[in-house]
Amino acid sequence: MRGRGLPSGLVRIAREASYTSQNNRTEALRLEAVPGEAAHRSSYTACQFPRQGAGKHTWQVPCGTEAGSSRQTSHFFRPRCESHGKLEVVDKRRISSVRVARVTESVGGRIHISYEGIEDDGFWCHERSPLIHPIGWAQVIGHDLRASTEYAKSSLEKALLRKYGSDEASWDMFPTVQSPLCELKFREGMKLEAIDPLNLSAICVATVTRVLRNNYLMIGIDGMMAANGSDWFCYHASSPCIFPVGFCELNNIDLTPPRGHKGEFRWYEYLRHTKSLAAPVSLFKKDIPKHGFQEGMHAEAVDLMEPRLICVGKVTKVVGRLLRVHFDGWDESYDQWCDCESPDLFPVGWCQMVRYPLEPPRQPDTGYLKKKKKYQPYKGPRRKKKMKYVAVWCQMVRYPLEPPRQPDTGYLMKK
Repeated sequence: MRGRGLPSGLVRIAREASYTSQNNRTEALRLEAVPGEAAHRSSYTACQFPRQGAGKHTWQVPCGTEAGSSRQTSHFFRPRCESHGKLEVVDKRRISSVRVARVTESVGGRIHISYEGIEDDGFWCHERSPLIHPIGWAQVIGHDLRASTEYAKSSLEKALLRKYGSDEASWDMFPTVQSPLCELKFREGMKLEAIDPLNLSAICVATVTRVLRNNYLMIGIDGMMAANGSDWFCYHASSPCIFPVGFCELNNIDLTPPRGHKGEFRWYEYLRHTKSLAAPVSLFKKDIPKHGFQEGMHAEAVDLMEPRLICVGKVTKVVGRLLRVHFDGWDESYDQWCDCESPDLFPVGWCQMVRYPLEPPRQPDTGYLKKKKKYQPYKGPRRKKKMKYVAVWCQMVRYPLEPPRQPDTGYLMKK
């Protein structure tokens, strides 16, 4: 199930292709749920969920706009998923490129994407994911496009003339990205810190490798970049997944240095050694919404290395708008950094509400073989306990009765 992942909906991609490799039940009942206004505000408004000391549980009807936001969510995917709406999507096999794809399924704002022209299972993501774009997006901003010359030409014309087919995603179906307020701009070669798109538990030393149009950037992880740039990833300048130099040190977060770096990493020495400039702090997103997330809160979170799975997650660190999510039952190396407004975070109970399967926490490993129980003296034949009358109430009123859960006996047991 688990492994290293890509941001917001891509399945695992092995870096080896581009370079040489890299407490008790009472407590459980008192888990605090992530507040509705903090999680998944894209397709559903704030929901009131069970909280410690709360007197009632209330739910609100799904809404098409974000709570407290002027941005509108796309209405393209839900009504047109049956007609196989076409759009441009990051290529999961080469994340520095995009491909033409179609929406094949939609559940609660989450959509399944299938690439055109190749045999592939596709992947799941949210309709607000930064991985998906309208027709003509790649040509307009100058991003690498893996498609025919004919498509490249026609998609650019459609984007410029704003004339699309009935099954094509147009620009007005996506939220407008913010433009930098200052006059300074990102330049190629500038250094920064960024969430590794191939390992979401790490924030790494990174470089702006290309500056595209409309304030989009290609970012590469220092010491891990492929020679052909196939593992560069596109972030917008306003992305909450990129940070200024010194961000991790200031907020007591482990910064992953470039591969092969020896000794303690110091930004000043590294910038001098590489003859590089740090990206100005004023270029980065600074607004922090009142999201309500606190350490220890639980939520339902997409496992971004297996984006079809939504798992039980726990917020273990909050730094401004940045959250670290831990998956219950899994090692910390599988944690994920994400933004407080990530479309891959949902309130407790969301999966049940939209009838999407929720992955339970992983059970602790009790060993491959179960140990033999100690000898117990013979106490005579076991007597069958009499069933109390309350136990047959469900049968009497014809209401389904859940059977007792079977104990986990392990994969093999000794005789």
